[in-house]
Amino acid sequence: MKHYSYVIKDIAEVQDILFSSNITSLLNKNTILVQIYSADTDTKKIEQITDLVSNKIPKATIVGATTVGEVIFGKTYTNSIVIGFSFFNSSTIDVIARDCENGQEFSIGKSIVQEIEKVGDRVAGILLLNTPLSLDAKALLNGFETSRLDYKLFGGGAGDYASMENSLVFTSQWISSKGVVAVIFKGKELYIDSRTYLGWRPLSKEMTITEAEDMLVKTIEHKPAFDIYQHYLGFDKDENFFKSVLEFPLLINRQGEEIARVPVFVDDNGAIQFVADIQEGEKFRIAYGDPELIISDAKQMHKNVNTFQPEAIFLYTCGCRRLLIQENV
Repeated sequence: MKHYSYVIKDIAEVQDILFSSNITSLLNKNTILVQIYSADTDTKKIEQITDLVSNKIPKATIVGATTVGEVIFGKTYTNSIVIGFSFFNSSTIDVIARDCENGQEFSIGKSIVQEIEKVGDRVAGILLLNTPLSLDAKALLNGFETSRLDYKLFGGGAGDYASMENSLVFTSQWISSKGVVAVIFKGKELYIDSRTYLGWRPLSKEMTITEAEDMLVKTIEHKPAFDIYQHYLGFDKDENFFKSVLEFPLLINRQGEEIARVPVFVDDNGAIQFVADIQEGEKFRIAYGDPELIISDAKQMHKNVNTFQPEAIFLYTCGCRRLLIQENV
């Protein structure tokens, strides 16, 4: 396969890319995947870009999401649009896109995985994009786990620079603020390796979630959830809470794996909304990002990548990392 990535600031640049020799010389490939990651949540602008790509490359499969930071060519970008073109020699791609209202996450995940099971060719991996600000991503994944996943599952959640309320996922014909996109990679000659690392260390003592409902944590140690952030970090319960707390998620050990849960906002009662589920009775510690650990883990990741020898690398990273180490991402 061949892959080319581009960063653009305005729509006019898309036309130049589509007529460049890198792209036009590979239009004879049977399978073409175009991924678009946009800082702009303007649906009309997104539709303009997907229309340009569709008109020039009618057979292209187009998927994308809004972002809260872009990474390309080993550098951090903000308020930009990243477009990646992947050209496959023998592999094929299917796309499943679904709107997903609150409470439907598990059933939507289950229905998608049931469709995947019907695919006749070998499934090498699934790229999953969703809108975690408006749906429960963990419940969605629980739906996937109703089937035996003998392929790699990877991807990320859409972001929103402004209000952290309006993230979007889309294809060439569809765009949603409450939705899921699954890209099915198929083919006997396609091999996908998926890896992840965290880079956050515990800061506080271990505490227990004493009352929670879905993604809302009401009490910790039988006190309003917000109290722990006020006690350990001196944060105020105001409009700056999200920006202040973004670098200090809750670190939970779940089934032997450490996961970070990021707060989004605090309500008048001191309850904290998160972007994924936290369960009553779970124990956690407040965590902080350690740049040295992040860099050390990245070096180990490079060794793993060199061993695999990929033809392309897709990188999906959290907004917390960008805000923590900024230009050093």
